[in-house]
Amino acid sequence: MRVFSFNKEVIIYRFLIFFLFFSSAAFSQELYLCRSFTENGEPIDASLKFTLNTSQKNNIFILYDNIKIISDPLLYLYVDKKVNNRNQDYDSQVIKPDKNSNWVAYNYELKESGKYEIYIRNSKGNLLATKTITVWETVRNELDTPFSEIYYYSKVNAQFCEKVIYGKPINTFDRLSLKYQTPEAKLFVKSNKPLNTSLIKFEVWKTGTNPEYDKFIEIKKYILNKNWNQTFMKYTFKGTGDYKFIIYNDKEIIIKTIYISVTD
Repeated sequence: MRVFSFNKEVIIYRFLIFFLFFSSAAFSQELYLCRSFTENGEPIDASLKFTLNTSQKNNIFILYDNIKIISDPLLYLYVDKKVNNRNQDYDSQVIKPDKNSNWVAYNYELKESGKYEIYIRNSKGNLLATKTITVWETVRNELDTPFSEIYYYSKVNAQFCEKVIYGKPINTFDRLSLKYQTPEAKLFVKSNKPLNTSLIKFEVWKTGTNPEYDKFIEIKKYILNKNWNQTFMKYTFKGTGDYKFIIYNDKEIIIKTIYISVTD
């Protein structure tokens, strides 16, 4: 009986090690559905819910993060549409990752409302990552209604925060300490209607005692879809001081101005 008990314990132990090894390998890979991404492959405005504007193209990025270098020369993207609680083949694409890269992004156009399962397989057919998204269709096209460009962005809200999770800013602030916080902040922008711009640009100024002494620092630009009503951008502060961020749309119309103080 002791021999049997010992063997049983060994089998259970080996099974747990085997399970933990493959679980960690599976969770080391991630699939994001996002509105944009950084040059390092970090998703911007990742979400599982999207709104479809039928009067224009609706593109998102399908970003696959492998953590380590992708060894497969080709990856296979599959999209299944859920119909009556069953998956039906909807679309498939071949993705060619860059050499020595651990991530790849694919620009994908959403064409129909519904619920979709999106997944990536390697050349051996092994499942690497999967996500389920919901796509809604807009009732009417707000982008085609007449509006005054001066007041269109009057209800836009902008905040600095630690991170953004599924469209919600986490730990918002207007003061940042380089000693106790990371110098990187997220600038979160949200409106009660589509932002109506294909580009977000913001100027960074270091403010003085009066506007005459404001010092221009730099300009950052991010692409997005015109019918999105929110987005966020990353910014890393390199020194202390009081800063002003002026946010513009693609027509150089000011969307919002926001201030932040950075201390030691």
